[in-house]
Amino acid sequence: MDTLDFSQVQSKRLIEDNKITDNWVSRLSNVSNEVQNLVNQIITRTENEVQCIGRPWFKWYGFYLSEPVRRKTLFAVIIIGKKTISICFRVDPDKFEQSSYVRNVNGFFFPTGTERRVHLNNDRIEQVINYVKHSYNIIQNT
Repeated sequence: MDTLDFSQVQSKRLIEDNKITDNWVSRLSNVSNEVQNLVNQIITRTENEVQCIGRPWFKWYGFYLSEPVRRKTLFAVIIIGKKTISICFRVDPDKFEQSSYVRNVNGFFFPTGTERRVHLNNDRIEQVINYVKHSYNIIQNT
């Protein structure tokens, strides 16, 4: 097995990072203008209101408490389709007030019983920001 020198390792990392970013960027470029606008709004509002780090993560966009970005500091994720956008977030099930349009999820991004998802539209932006703040506080206090 050949060993890689430092520059080859750095190049390999850059290629892998670009694949991760390009996947999100390519997905975002293929969605409707409405979805793009909602994504931009939710990213800007989230990063400003809870002082977090947002990063593309494969085909999703993740919000983290701080650098370095790690799975254990992940508190919310954006999932996009051509005409839809969903926000996944972690909750404290004992303190979270469930509404009719929030779905329980077995646990893909977060531990079982703590993950919720909601479809985002213009009417729900304020409520989704409140859910994201709840999630941020949960991760911050663990």
